[in-house]
Amino acid sequence: MQDETPPERLRRSEAAAYARRRLGQSVKVNTLRSWPIPYRQLGRDAVYELADLDRFIDARLKAAPVRRAPIDPAAIYEKRRKLLVGNVGADEAHLRATEHAVNEYRRCTGADFETAKRAVLAAIARAKGKVCPGSSDVGAKPKNNSPIWASPSTTTIEGAFDVKHRA
Repeated sequence: MQDETPPERLRRSEAAAYARRRLGQSVKVNTLRSWPIPYRQLGRDAVYELADLDRFIDARLKAAPVRRAPIDPAAIYEKRRKLLVGNVGADEAHLRATEHAVNEYRRCTGADFETAKRAVLAAIARAKGKVCPGSSDVGAKPKNNSPIWASPSTTTIEGAFDVKHRA
């Protein structure tokens, strides 16, 4: 297969697809029209120069923040748990709120699932005033025989996301 170099000029739909790939976010044709990028009208098509697109996209990427502000996973957990506890019960609310907090932590920090889960559970334990042995840093796993992990729905960290079915 031969190397495909991008053409020097792109129609508006092709330019939107190119910007979408470079920015990593949704860029529609109408969004492209609103950006201050010079283009030429050739017949019915608006044609963008690749150099102009690259200049605009590079400036936009340079101005974008690298990471979002740090979040408080315990606050996210507690807020979601309070919303859910009346509808689904305390055990299910705990599981769903923990899952939501882990997903938010992953979205904001880019951490992998296991690291995010440990960080969120440690933050929840700290917020409740309980000390989680061995979790002073995010990478450490708490001991399974610790009383804070011995609740009816979660006996270990690995079991925190398991759904318990009751007869």
